[in-house]
Amino acid sequence: PSGMIHAIIEDSAGNLWFSSDNGFFGCPKKNFDNFTPGSSPPLLFWRLSTDDGLDSKMGSGVGQPTVARSQDGRLWFPNQYALAVFDPAALAMVQPIRPVMMEEVRVDGRRWDAGTAGGLRVKSGAARFEFHYTTPSLLNPGRLRFRYRLDGLDSDWVDAGGQRAAHYNHLPPGNYAFRVMAGGTDGVWHEIAQPLTLQVVPRVWERGWAKVSAGLLVLIALALTVRQMERNKLRRRLQELEAQRALERERRRIAQDLHDDIGAHLTRLNLDCELAGRETVPTTDLRSHLAGMNRKVNQLIRAMDEIVWAVNPKHDTLDSVVTYLGRFAQSFLSSAGLRCRLDVPLNLPPWTITSESRHNLYLTLKEALNNVIKHASATEVRICLELRPEGFTLAIIDNGCGFDSAGLTPATNPAEPLRNASGNGLANMQKRMEEIGGRCEWQTAKGEGTRVILTLPVK
Repeated sequence: PSGMIHAIIEDSAGNLWFSSDNGFFGCPKKNFDNFTPGSSPPLLFWRLSTDDGLDSKMGSGVGQPTVARSQDGRLWFPNQYALAVFDPAALAMVQPIRPVMMEEVRVDGRRWDAGTAGGLRVKSGAARFEFHYTTPSLLNPGRLRFRYRLDGLDSDWVDAGGQRAAHYNHLPPGNYAFRVMAGGTDGVWHEIAQPLTLQVVPRVWERGWAKVSAGLLVLIALALTVRQMERNKLRRRLQELEAQRALERERRRIAQDLHDDIGAHLTRLNLDCELAGRETVPTTDLRSHLAGMNRKVNQLIRAMDEIVWAVNPKHDTLDSVVTYLGRFAQSFLSSAGLRCRLDVPLNLPPWTITSESRHNLYLTLKEALNNVIKHASATEVRICLELRPEGFTLAIIDNGCGFDSAGLTPATNPAEPLRNASGNGLANMQKRMEEIGGRCEWQTAKGEGTRVILTLPVK
């Protein structure tokens, strides 16, 4: 009741009385003897204040003693203004306590009947809960004290003092029971006979099965994420290995080209140099050797240009491929006295053409043009580029004599499915296109020219 005690005295009935800054109060001595801190309920006191006739609730702490008991049992307490005298035996210390009752329950300001059979059911999401309770008392109701507990939330009783309402905010879904006790001058806590039950009904996403489902979905999503990460990691590793294999293939191809093409030209050029250096060589033969050496040097330059173009990544575009192949075809055919016409779309898509694809496409086109020069007896060659959703086709069309497709026979090597009797290397062209995922087809007939169609898909 107070943080400052001025004096303590025992009356003839075995009760202890205290003088304090908050009035005079008493309690049976046996209640102190039976009190265990931490487990016993709070002690209840009889309290005398200005409502009982005191002109001041402030006790005096000046001088000793500040309290006395006379022979007739009366207690004498000096206060701030006067001397208070009362007879504990004449006071109605023990007053009967009527049962505690619930008045009403309010949820977000809406009133609910506290006497609803089966308790209250409230949907989850309510912000404020108010429990109002009381104990009818016409004699000094201010001396009543209350404490409450909400089972399912509170772990211990909450001391409410004289307050007759309990407030809670945002109760989670679940089942609750509100209990309340009242204590008075009899020194005993009286609990409500029937606790008020409250059920906060969860929303769909707050139900157990929904939470379990959400947890499973999270686990599944996590597992899928981990799996996707592992797959991406494996894919990157495979791409790295594929890039390494592609690099190795490119190195072997360049080495093979240098050996087969450049090496052969250099060998022949070396022989011509030796022949030209002999003193016995006639002048006309010397000029012939020098002219041959000049042709071989030009062939070497062209071969080196082809190798550099094939490996340079800045040429990995369809536009660069078409430009280079068109320039080569015009130069190659004009040197043989044939006209060359190019039919190419104005706007080309930004497709990427790999080094291997460019190299094989170039060699296949070169083989086709070489066949035209050697076997077709043609005067004109048309090269047509057609774009398709999955890639493009390159058609080499001549106006030559054509050949009999019935003369095509199976090759002895399974990798070269077709070869014709004239040895024009059609199977070799097929093989090169198949190595890069493409196709090589032709249409021909005697006297009607030949159409070679190169198809290359683009990813």
